[in-house]
Amino acid sequence: MSHIIITTEECTWLSGNCSAECADACPMDAISLSASGNFLIVNSDKCVGCEACEEVCPEGAILILEC
Repeated sequence: MSHIIITTEECTWLSGNCSAECADACPMDAISLSASGNFLIVNSDKCVGCEACEEVCPEGAILILEC
């Protein structure tokens, strides 16, 4: 199991400067938008540590920790 950390200082989703490429890139749907669309939800139980989200994040706001 892996844990995904999205640093709020680096993530530009809330400012409208990002189209949530990380959520689109995840083959396991571990990252999704909240119902309100105001923040990203990370489901660490689904994350397999493939690093697809980390690779596509234009801001480098994602860190994957292996457990």
